Amino acid sequence: MTGVLTQCLRLQGSVITVAVGQDSPTKFHMHEDLVASHFPFFKTATSRRWRKSSDRVIRMPEDEPHVFEVYLKWLYSGLIFSKSDEGETQNHPITDEYILLYKCYILGEKLQDVGFKDTIMDSINELTWAKKGIITSTIRFVYDNTPASSPVRRFLVDVFTYSGEMVWIGKGKDSHEEFLFDVSASLLRLKHRQLPDIAPYVSSSCNYHDHIRTGELCYRMTGAT
Repeated sequence: MTGVLTQCLRLQGSVITVAVGQDSPTKFHMHEDLVASHFPFFKTATSRRWRKSSDRVIRMPEDEPHVFEVYLKWLYSGLIFSKSDEGETQNHPITDEYILLYKCYILGEKLQDVGFKDTIMDSINELTWAKKGIITSTIRFVYDNTPASSPVRRFLVDVFTYSGEMVWIGKGKDSHEEFLFDVSASLLRLKHRQLPDIAPYVSSSCNYHDHIRTGELCYRMTGAT
């Protein structure tokens, strides 16, 4: 049980509405006390000016409802629901789950929610090794939507450095010049023994957690019964 989940059990106070999407936004409802005091994005969004507005709706037109829904379910359960109920089918290939997880990570960066980002990072790590590889179309998406310092970029580079296969290398629209440069530089550091012998994702998944940067405890250590 995560620290966030412990807090959400106190279901008191006002409920806020979050409208996600542009043309016909989907409305989600969440407890204000749960999010406003913990996450900078919602603390700013529920500012004094917002409290005086008539509709009291937080609008996120540039985001996707199905991605935000994963976040909301995690917020109240501590679990990541990223798989389709149909499982891996022609209509819901494993690529969809990869892309969804990376979109969730990027949403976590926007919301400044360290616990969510770190939980998603672990899900990405697990899915990568369960399927024994990386779907190359996700690389361009990640590099186009994250800063150079992003842990998820570092994870992709490390996977290619320590476990990469030629068949993973994307061509055409799936290739990304900055990613290929990062992998080349990482391979040279490995050759000259400037990297550890054991891959960081093997030694500890915390190597890609944002709590390392913020100085917070890992979400796996903040549970309470």
